[in-house]
Amino acid sequence: MDRFISIPVDATGLIPDQQVVSAVRDAMNEPYEFTDIFIYAHGWWTNANASMSEYSKALIEFGKTVHYLPQGSITQPPARSFGVGVHWPSTLSEDAQSLPQLFQPFTFYQMEKRGDTVGYNAMYALTQLMYQARFTVAPPRPFRLTLLGHSFGCRVICRGIHRLYDEISKPGTSPDFKNFVLELKINVVLLQAAFEGVDLDDNQRYANLKLFPQLRMLVTHSDEDVALRKWFPIAETINILSSEPGNRQALGYAGPTAATAQAYQPKSISIDSGYAPQASQTALLSPPNRMLVADLTPLHQTDDYAGDVLSGHHSDVFQPEIYRLIAQFAFN
Repeated sequence: MDRFISIPVDATGLIPDQQVVSAVRDAMNEPYEFTDIFIYAHGWWTNANASMSEYSKALIEFGKTVHYLPQGSITQPPARSFGVGVHWPSTLSEDAQSLPQLFQPFTFYQMEKRGDTVGYNAMYALTQLMYQARFTVAPPRPFRLTLLGHSFGCRVICRGIHRLYDEISKPGTSPDFKNFVLELKINVVLLQAAFEGVDLDDNQRYANLKLFPQLRMLVTHSDEDVALRKWFPIAETINILSSEPGNRQALGYAGPTAATAQAYQPKSISIDSGYAPQASQTALLSPPNRMLVADLTPLHQTDDYAGDVLSGHHSDVFQPEIYRLIAQFAFN
């Protein structure tokens, strides 16, 4: 990663520091010629210190992993890249030892909705700003956007992109700008997504994602993810607005629905310990397939990650095998 910044946002999804916004706008123009933009969104129960630690760890290890991939295993590596880590308030307190943190387990529904709010405001604003800043250059210079989310962070990125389509489709939007956005490649990486599989279906929360012609998606799921397999359905029972409390299935556990599969034509892959792309291997995803569904169960059953009784392997995503998978998906 050539450049990386972290952007804090508040609970409403607003970016308090407008100097950071200006920095993002400046990064899209000269003298920077970034070919790849990466945006990261963490999940629930992650304070600022933890998010910076996660982002730093992932960036260093991902870069090292990509560097040592067999020659020819990726055909379109980033030439110059810019990374943005979004920190959103997914805890009751930034102090992990404070009294309010004792009530953190009861904030599932609150933080779930906050993830959508942050996506609707902050993630949309960032992506729209990036596209608009690059579009104003004559001639407009394309770039590849890769969005990575973990757990509730998947809600953040999906909600932002869903709104982006709504906004560029409004009357009065420049047709040239709309076409510019729709013609650029978007990689969406959903690591153990903590939202319902049906949310990607027609007329659902993130239905607009399939309307981006160049958008492709990597979805991971695992039987060893106790948080999504066991607690995600149970947590819905406290949602008094749910029509079927306790019956929903998370995308990061059950995978895509039949309706989503029809729209994205997914391909499936199983990731075991030691997984690595080969130099002669063909691209994992090519038209008409737009979704790669990766089963991490074999990896989670054999790696050294110490899962706990509450979450299991829900956060078991900082692995070289997963970094290789992301690189192979995004850079071919």
